[in-house]
Amino acid sequence: MQRLRHAIRSGSLAEGSRLLPTREFASRLGVSRNTVVAAVDQLIAEGYLVARVGSGTFVARGVGAVAAPRAIPPLRLPAPAQRYLELAGTLPDLGPKLLPFRTGVPDVAAFPREPWDRFARRLRQHPYRFSYGEPVGLPRLRSVLADHLQQFRGVAATPEQIVIVEGAQAAITLIAAVLIDPGDPVLLEDPSYAFARLAFEARGAHVIPLSVDENGLNAAGAPAARLTFVTPSHQYPLGGTMSPERRGALLEWARLHDAYVVEDDYDGEFRFGGPPLPALQNGDAEGRVIYVGTFSKVLAPGLRVGYIVAPPQLAPAFGAARTVSSLGADPQTQRILADFIAEGYLARHVRRMTAEYRRRAELLTELLRPLAGRLQIGPATGGIHLTVTGDEPLDDRAISRRGVERNVLLHPISTDCIARADVRGFALGFGAAPLELIPDAVTRFRSALEARE
Repeated sequence: MQRLRHAIRSGSLAEGSRLLPTREFASRLGVSRNTVVAAVDQLIAEGYLVARVGSGTFVARGVGAVAAPRAIPPLRLPAPAQRYLELAGTLPDLGPKLLPFRTGVPDVAAFPREPWDRFARRLRQHPYRFSYGEPVGLPRLRSVLADHLQQFRGVAATPEQIVIVEGAQAAITLIAAVLIDPGDPVLLEDPSYAFARLAFEARGAHVIPLSVDENGLNAAGAPAARLTFVTPSHQYPLGGTMSPERRGALLEWARLHDAYVVEDDYDGEFRFGGPPLPALQNGDAEGRVIYVGTFSKVLAPGLRVGYIVAPPQLAPAFGAARTVSSLGADPQTQRILADFIAEGYLARHVRRMTAEYRRRAELLTELLRPLAGRLQIGPATGGIHLTVTGDEPLDDRAISRRGVERNVLLHPISTDCIARADVRGFALGFGAAPLELIPDAVTRFRSALEARE
């Protein structure tokens, strides 16, 4: 009885927990059942236990002490853990909200569900549907993807150069793991995609910002670095396109400094300001461009499928790193996606959504025109966001907070700046903003812009 009372008082037996039946309790303790029954009756009388007819005997509420957590002496965090903690406070907010003007999200309501579901039903008969896939991706998906990229983005690649990952962020993280040692210099566009910067900083890279303008990053005279990360087809977040001259200068910079260029072609499929430009990788004769793509922008972020097209000499290293870090992306989604691409549904979807996104960009540009004296608008040449920047000092973060109060998401460009203080404004995503919602969203944007905190 003393041992049982102590167990209750110390919290070893939690409040509300059910005791073993008296016969089993006696057998475990090696005593007679009468002894256990007498002890239980006494503890019921003292209020430590409660008997419930048909249910059993339970530890009473409010009689046990809460066991104090075991004190753990503070330990010095390893440098990588400390870097992640320092970066945690700078992470952008992510979530399922699809308010107007959210960036980086396509029109998921337009997702071609009928063919996708049909291919998913077909997969039910696949004998290996629940098995592991290859860490670098299923061969058929890599094969059809190589053909698709050659036809629509001018990317020259064999299936062996393609590594399937869980989105562009996974691709960038893998690239950083393979190519970056702590302290290595990395050139980034300024402003640039914040999550790319965070991935390189998490590896301990020394980030060197280079300002971009409407013609993209100018690498002429840039310092040496291990690599640079660029968005040449549709600069994020400013929206410009890297000129042919700047592309040539960037490839020459990579040759001179024995460096690599990471090309993030996140929404390059959607081009409506002229014919689609081929990827930067198309002009790479030395194997220095690492091409990154994703289906998060062209189809839906929930698919969690992206890819790397690695130069031939790097492909085995990326494959080995992928094997060590992950046993591969979801093979079922990969099989469905391979059928989806092979039977032409991806190409049709891109054509249809390019026309739709053009209409949204044109409407958004027209509705913002009255603000032209205060904001610079555009260019609306492609992709799924439109950039507006201030002609005068603009507190874009404060305006963004006011936008949230008005149920509109205004991505402040200042959060993408590394060293620049001369660029302030907003990236306005229209992928998740149906045409009929854009006028009201612009009204709320103007209200946030003109309000005072």
